[in-house]
Amino acid sequence: MSSRQERSLGRGPDRIVGRRDFMRFAAAGTAAVGLAGCGSATKAGSIPKPKLAADFQPDLISFIKKAFGGGGPHSGAGMKFPFAAGLLLSTSQAPYGQASLKGINLAVKHIAAAGGPDFSFSVKDLAASSTAGGTSMTTWGQQGIPYCIGCGFFDEGNLVKGAMQYKVFTTDPGGGALPVFQGLPYIWGTRAITPLDSYGGVMKYLAAKAPHGTKIATAGADLGPLAGQFVDVLQQAMHEHFPGSELVAQVYTEVGAGGTYDFGPGMSKLARVNPDVIMPFTWGTDPASFMKSYFTTSLTAKVIGPDYFATSAPLAGNAILGYHFAYDYFNPVDPGNPWGKMFAQAYEAEYAEIPNYYPANYYENTFFLWQLVSRVLAKGGNPHEAAQLQSALEEEPTLMSLYGTGNATGSISFGAKSHTPTSRPMGLFEVTSTSTTALPKQLASFNIGGGDFAIM
Repeated sequence: MSSRQERSLGRGPDRIVGRRDFMRFAAAGTAAVGLAGCGSATKAGSIPKPKLAADFQPDLISFIKKAFGGGGPHSGAGMKFPFAAGLLLSTSQAPYGQASLKGINLAVKHIAAAGGPDFSFSVKDLAASSTAGGTSMTTWGQQGIPYCIGCGFFDEGNLVKGAMQYKVFTTDPGGGALPVFQGLPYIWGTRAITPLDSYGGVMKYLAAKAPHGTKIATAGADLGPLAGQFVDVLQQAMHEHFPGSELVAQVYTEVGAGGTYDFGPGMSKLARVNPDVIMPFTWGTDPASFMKSYFTTSLTAKVIGPDYFATSAPLAGNAILGYHFAYDYFNPVDPGNPWGKMFAQAYEAEYAEIPNYYPANYYENTFFLWQLVSRVLAKGGNPHEAAQLQSALEEEPTLMSLYGTGNATGSISFGAKSHTPTSRPMGLFEVTSTSTTALPKQLASFNIGGGDFAIM
């Protein structure tokens, strides 16, 4: 093993945004929504299906029925209910959209079997063009569809204007709600915002485990105006949780004509300032590309990114070892609650794949809809009206979730006015294997902003 590999191994501590789309959104800012103010797929069958007990499926359906009130007076049993799904089903983003679609399909199947509504959904490919999001939302709005599951920061804002105009309750479990979208009617982010919501926990970890590594640099993709917003939040977290740390460099790389990044020149700039920690803006396959370039340098900094898609690990080979990431990662082996565990087993049995956060988030978002439908029915209302679905969440901004601890399910809580999670289990993780099926090592757990912090 080379000295560079030894240093990598020994270091301490949906939609994954399309590169060109993210840049387009960053340049457009709020104009993108007309306002002033989601790697290669795992080959089917390559992972053995879990050996489940013969009664697993009946037990799962019974569990869901009990937890969610299936078949009860307010469950909407058999109710025909259409919704929409805007996913990334083509281009290099297709693996993410396909994983999301599998999550939704499995949820629809489980909900119907457990005595819930008869959900059906219209799915559109938002990766098809830059206008796909706006056009799709107009179609769904004119059809009177009350609910939409989107991706990629609401397709970089392209879903937002139409959702508000036609009153389509729209959630984003792939990207979440950036500050520019927070508080808008009918627009709800349903996952922690990466990397913003993780900064507090990461800084607490560095202060505890690497207190002398005070030189921090941001790097990776050039996000335009968004980079400034992200850095502001980072510096606030540094000030609050890692006093004495300083931001010594911001080194960004513009996307190339082929939609790829050459991080090499940026690495040379980073080497000149020799930071202790590098926090890159990289999503999808870009963490692997970033680490592959980093691996060729003499840098010894900890690299802490906002995302990790295990199927992209082979693109970097051993260079991915030691890469850290922080966000609301779904642990299929130990999610913290029985529902999350049963979902992971059912998903693997159904698709011969281990679920990551994409199918988990889209599965649970479909269950979010069921919970809101049940709440509206319990009040004698009409769940086909988006305003009533939204009011049901504003009045009681906590939903059952695959994430978090609980005797039956975990939970997620939202800001009734901000429309973004206020409570979401998160963590800091380290990649210790190049295998696409290996789980990363968890180093710390925390909540949004660094609450409930614990070193593992």
